[in-house]
Amino acid sequence: MDGQSQHLACLGVLVLVLTVTLGCGGGSQASNIPPPSFTITANPSSVSISASSNAQVGLTLVPENEFSGTVTVNLSGLPTGVTASPASPFTLPTGGVTLTLTTGTNVVDGNYPLTFQATSGSLSSSVPVSLTIEPLASFSFSLFSSSLVVTQGSSVTDIFNMSTGSGSTNYSVNLSVTGLSPGVTATFAQNPLPADVNQSSVTLTATSTAALVQNSAVQLVGIRIFDGVVASANFALTVASPPGNLPGNRTNFGLLSRIYGRVCS
Repeated sequence: MDGQSQHLACLGVLVLVLTVTLGCGGGSQASNIPPPSFTITANPSSVSISASSNAQVGLTLVPENEFSGTVTVNLSGLPTGVTASPASPFTLPTGGVTLTLTTGTNVVDGNYPLTFQATSGSLSSSVPVSLTIEPLASFSFSLFSSSLVVTQGSSVTDIFNMSTGSGSTNYSVNLSVTGLSPGVTATFAQNPLPADVNQSSVTLTATSTAALVQNSAVQLVGIRIFDGVVASANFALTVASPPGNLPGNRTNFGLLSRIYGRVCS
């Protein structure tokens, strides 16, 4: 083989080597590109609500590597008495979705782990959310005055406190006063009264003909609208005649005494 032939042969081998090398390199780069995928996130990751209320959880779809598939979400772990909207299963749009959790009257207090499981074909992603059902706080009343005096044809106002214990104050109570004598009525500055309002007032109004009583036992009563739980506070009520006036029976007695005195004389 002459020199030119040897030179051409070497060029051919070089071209072959370069071709094989470039081909292998290109194949390696293509195989390293990750496939489309996705993940989901939840915000907040823990929710606390009480009976007959609601809370929201935001779900976000995070596509990866140009993912464009349809994602379906299933929610598990909901306790009895709690519903979700949208209902499971639902489609998670690209822009995400806000899920509303609503509790009924029959929900049981406690901690419940929820799981949002998202799938798209063979792909899946899940995220946990902690749900806490809080008990309703207890409540009680105390009045500034242990006894009130109202005169016929006038009114009297007293301040009272509503104290709550630990737990949710997401409720209201209906207020009333029981044991009032005829002709006396009660009105409140706010009724129903939300549990997070810790002070209010009650006004007792007596007509000009209201029955006269002294230290009559009456009660400020609050009934929780949600479940009918009752709290009360006792106080004494006196309905008196206006200043300078005597009750009708005493006036009649004085008149009879004067008449009797004249007859006897």
